[in-house]
Amino acid sequence: MVKKFLEFMKAHMISLISGVVAIGAVAFAVLGMTSATVRDEMQSRVQAAGEINGLKSQPRNEQSIQKEKERGERFQTEYEKTRAEAYRINKREPLIPGVFPTPANLTKAFEFADAYKKAVRQLPLAMGAGDLPTESEIQDVERDIAEELAREKEAEEEGGRSKEPIQAPTGGVPPQPGGPPPTPPTGGTPGSPEERKDPKYDKFIRANVIKAGSVRCYATVSPARPSFHIAPIIDPSDAPSADQLWFAQVGLWIQQDIVAAIARLNEETAAKLGSVPATVEHLPVKRLESVSLSGYILGDKRIEFPMMTGGAGPGGGRGPGPAPGAAPPPGVPGTGAPTSLTGRTSDDRFDVIRFTITVVVDQRELLRLIDQLTRQNFYQCVDCDYIIAREEPTVGYYYGAAPVVRATIEFEGYLARAVYAEMMPSQVRDLLGIAKK
Repeated sequence: MVKKFLEFMKAHMISLISGVVAIGAVAFAVLGMTSATVRDEMQSRVQAAGEINGLKSQPRNEQSIQKEKERGERFQTEYEKTRAEAYRINKREPLIPGVFPTPANLTKAFEFADAYKKAVRQLPLAMGAGDLPTESEIQDVERDIAEELAREKEAEEEGGRSKEPIQAPTGGVPPQPGGPPPTPPTGGTPGSPEERKDPKYDKFIRANVIKAGSVRCYATVSPARPSFHIAPIIDPSDAPSADQLWFAQVGLWIQQDIVAAIARLNEETAAKLGSVPATVEHLPVKRLESVSLSGYILGDKRIEFPMMTGGAGPGGGRGPGPAPGAAPPPGVPGTGAPTSLTGRTSDDRFDVIRFTITVVVDQRELLRLIDQLTRQNFYQCVDCDYIIAREEPTVGYYYGAAPVVRATIEFEGYLARAVYAEMMPSQVRDLLGIAKK
């Protein structure tokens, strides 16, 4: 028996050893699974498996899908509302219908030019601005001064005849009744050359002071020193082309926004002045010196806006350019487009337009002016430089006692392609690389 057992062990030793190891491993595993950690993990796995089986039996979780669908619809609705509001803010209406993208006829082109001229003249009026006194206003003041001098002289003569004789100093001779009044030791009689040195008798100074007391700020459309970027179509010799009309229209939209921003800032201050006059001396924006439109920014190039330029005038003027009435080829691609920190350029979503304003403004209100302009439309300030400015009485500008600066502020404007592309003339679309439909 023993011999047979030993022979069995020899024949099946490897199998027996393997079986013992396998049984030990199973036992070890069973003992391990009794621990709390492993038991919790197994229960979690079983629960997950049950959820998976549930999804297999009902592939769609209708409640979750419906919630996601509703959330997507809400997002789409809000997106459409936001986009519609953005387009509403960004959109501007043409001066007259029937002009864009192509004028219905030549008459429409001339009608637009006439409407443009009237709109440009309204720009300074919309913010209560005025220019330096005109020659006619100075002549009116000169007549007033002459009348005042005559009245003063008459009053002085009347006073001399009615007074008792004045005793002359020792050794002198008293003036005779009815004779000429005594001559003051210094100065002179009203109307004399000495008296005219008094600033109140200077027709230019008085006219300038009167004008400062009647305007909210200084701005002008005078050809000699225009404050605005004025397109050549303002005085057309021929019917303006469609692209000339477009560049004039876009430039007008921007400048109307600039004027509205200045008017709003000055009006907010005027409402707080009480009995103090709401004039240039007491309002934030003293003078709109110039507006310059660089044009569309397209990569490293710009599509220039043509402009009418005038000769240099006091405190203003334009650089080299066509003579008034001349119409340079519009939309000429220029090089060396001004760069900005944004790095933005025209694309299929927005067209980027760069423009610069130079203003004399109360230093404390400079940031409010920038804020007001950015609120008008999709405008972003990309640069601002300023220097201390002082009153210019020799020229005629009075700014009051506030600390003022002459600020040069550069902006980028963004025009939504979805709003404006349909209105653009084909020449402009070609310049901007807008594909034809």
